[in-house]
Amino acid sequence: MPVQLAFSVLVAILLLAACVVTFPELRSWPIARWRLVLPPLLIAAATLLVLYMPPSNDLREPAVWMVGLVAAVLGMVRGALIGLQVDQRSGKLLLGRAPEGFWIVVVAAVVTLGEHSVGPLGLVGASGHSVELALVILSSLLAGRNAALVIRTKDTPHQDL
Repeated sequence: MPVQLAFSVLVAILLLAACVVTFPELRSWPIARWRLVLPPLLIAAATLLVLYMPPSNDLREPAVWMVGLVAAVLGMVRGALIGLQVDQRSGKLLLGRAPEGFWIVVVAAVVTLGEHSVGPLGLVGASGHSVELALVILSSLLAGRNAALVIRTKDTPHQDL
């Protein structure tokens, strides 16, 4: 039980850190290119911890990873459609009309924290794998979106930000 509590606290810290890192995307502030890599890493680490924790232990389920793959492809399509301005000299970029990165992380945090704050108390029985599946979908969407953005930043013409 203490190990599950430690994992739950670590998942909460990772998801809240991802919320803090993605906040500038919500406000359409120029962000550094490296900041596109950090949120998917944080949310992916939280997802792997949730999939590893009992009772789900879905790390070896191919269906979970197939759903994640489809979500990543959809995220790449969204990343290809986002308006992008890049200052190549300073390595900063401005995303046009793309607040979903922040909201994906917030929804993942609310769903996960809601499940894991009620779950360890024993108030809710086995709720299935809906939280784990939702977290896989959300993290894959964000990873695909940001991967497409990182790839696009290298070929986007320079604009002063």
